Amino acid sequence: MTHDAAHTDRESGAVLLGDHLVEGTDLNGTASPSGVRLLLAALCDSRPPQRVLVIGTMAAQLVDALPESSSADIVVRHLADVRSLAARFVERTEDRYFCGGLELFDTPDLYDLVVLMGGGPEVLSPVGQGMDDASIIAKVTERLTPHGVLLLGSNNPLGLGELLALEPEVPFDDDRRWYLGHSKVSQRPLLLTELEGAIEGVGMRTSSRIVAYPSLHDPRVLASAHHSSDRALLSHAVTRALREQFSERPAARDAAVTTEMVVASGLDITLAPAWFSVAAREDLMLDLPDLVVTDTHPNTDWARVAAYRAGEVTTTWGDGKDTSPERSALGVSRDLSAPAVASDGQTLERLLREAAANSDYRTLRRLVNLYHDWIRSSSPSGPLRSMRGLSRVDLSPGHVSATHAQLATDEADEPAGTAADQEVADGLFGDPSVDDAAQLGLGFDPVLRETGIERDTVEDTHHHDGGRDEASAPPVPVEAVVDQTTTGDTDMVRQWFATPDNVALSSDGKVQIVDGSWSIANPSAGQLAFVRGLRVFATRLLASGAAHPWRLPVTPESVVRTLASMAGVTVADGDIEMVALLETEVALATGAANRDFDAEVRRNIADGARDNHLPSATAAGFRELLAQTRSLNHTIRAQQRQIAWLEGTLKMRDRRIREYDRLMFKLEESMSYKALRAAGAPKRIAVSKARSRVEEVVPPRLRGRAKRALDRAIAPNAD
Repeated sequence: MTHDAAHTDRESGAVLLGDHLVEGTDLNGTASPSGVRLLLAALCDSRPPQRVLVIGTMAAQLVDALPESSSADIVVRHLADVRSLAARFVERTEDRYFCGGLELFDTPDLYDLVVLMGGGPEVLSPVGQGMDDASIIAKVTERLTPHGVLLLGSNNPLGLGELLALEPEVPFDDDRRWYLGHSKVSQRPLLLTELEGAIEGVGMRTSSRIVAYPSLHDPRVLASAHHSSDRALLSHAVTRALREQFSERPAARDAAVTTEMVVASGLDITLAPAWFSVAAREDLMLDLPDLVVTDTHPNTDWARVAAYRAGEVTTTWGDGKDTSPERSALGVSRDLSAPAVASDGQTLERLLREAAANSDYRTLRRLVNLYHDWIRSSSPSGPLRSMRGLSRVDLSPGHVSATHAQLATDEADEPAGTAADQEVADGLFGDPSVDDAAQLGLGFDPVLRETGIERDTVEDTHHHDGGRDEASAPPVPVEAVVDQTTTGDTDMVRQWFATPDNVALSSDGKVQIVDGSWSIANPSAGQLAFVRGLRVFATRLLASGAAHPWRLPVTPESVVRTLASMAGVTVADGDIEMVALLETEVALATGAANRDFDAEVRRNIADGARDNHLPSATAAGFRELLAQTRSLNHTIRAQQRQIAWLEGTLKMRDRRIREYDRLMFKLEESMSYKALRAAGAPKRIAVSKARSRVEEVVPPRLRGRAKRALDRAIAPNAD
């Protein structure tokens, strides 16, 4: 099929190859890989291309890393993805888009660089005939110039993530598994030896191989296969990536411990979840980074990318556009100049998980007190308030519990407020049309919306620390809260981001934050940092199905209260609600959440109040499923034993009945039985006829007397 004969999409100008997909998208589940963007930019700096072929949705999101002087042909199978990408990279006027699978892409053009991410399931269309991964590599290499370069990203079917996962990353009924049963599409990715054979089979040589952790579509760590200068740094980065991947997913083994052993044994290349191969027909001299480490932040604009070359490190933002060392939005800041500490110890989360798995309450208490003292030593004091100027409300215990329970159970968006609600909101926050109030969002707080607070003040409550005289702070005017929050007079607080997974204990017992680049301009965040850190740990612990000593069912909030009590801290519902408010504001400020503020706060609180931090109220966690399975197996075994006993009893009774049947048959066939039956036949006939005659002539009311008289006449001596 030629491109001239194909149809063209009027909206994007893309050429429709014929096997394009009108419905669906691949962009929803594919994040823009910041580390791969940096790798592609370094490759283009070493060998600047003029013509580039980009295949697949993941690769198409890296077009902005190509030189501005280059032109690219982009092949994507979903029509919606083509339109979205064309609108995103509208400034690249020389690029051409092709909508469909790679199978029908046919052009006489040759390219200096081909970027291919994934195999048949990612770049082929279910409409076509299909082709295996080796044929895909052969097809794209035919489109290379004699000095062209191929950047190939491929999954590893024996990757460490696949070996550790107890649940498949892609559900079995997902449309992404369309290739199962397709005779011409590879049913699994190529192994390392098979990948090498496919590349060498088309006359190409692998000049550089980069391992990717924890997956091809989320490569947070990219390391050269020949990188051996700092194995400790590589082990730390890879271990952290795998630990984050399984922080809220059940794993067959401890991800951190297993990853450390894999790197120490030198199997980090063989068991890498994915590889990026740079291949050409000639030997290449490339200046690629030895190690690239990317943050786990969902918004690439705020993600930090660290590239290591010959012992030197360069940090950039995930989008690769801004070169400023600091970014700020709505009181949240991040400074790239703050180094990430690679501690020689272990993270606090890992130590807490080990203690919880072993039911070691003594170690749990020691670690929680150590964390509390470290957080408290540098935390400011003062009234608690959110970034939007919202202070927590001093409600009666019953009202707090009712509000908290409602937020925990109601995940749907609230309907529009009534006139009475509007009058309360107007009395609290002034005219809703005032720009300042609208910008602060004071009228949309789910905690304050349904409460009867005084007009001019909002009382503040503290979480109670054992051994301290906690008195309620004086009423704080809303105007004062707004002024203090917006004028920038408060100090930047980093403790809010010092969660147990971001805090390390060195070998000498020193506590230090791993990533200290984040800060927030709100003293209340420092006061609630301890509660927030325990809440993050409890949420991740229960969501990952890890072992713990608490009786089921258990919620993250109950675990937070249990751990906080070990440090003498009493956590109230108001503390949890305030943490949810701040977490939501930080997420919205950094682009980690896109939902409405009200709905996001409700979801945050509901997640913490749900049993075992499950995705829905009726779902079951991994550990709960195991316990239920063991209980069912025990019940089934008991019932099987009962069934076996009943079967044996029935078989024994069947044997006895068969014996009785044989005995009766023998008796009926005997001469004596037949003689007695024949001798007694006249009497039986006579009695039967006499009874029938009596019943016909005797009235019903006299039948009883007649029957007794007849019985006496036949058998006079029966009485």
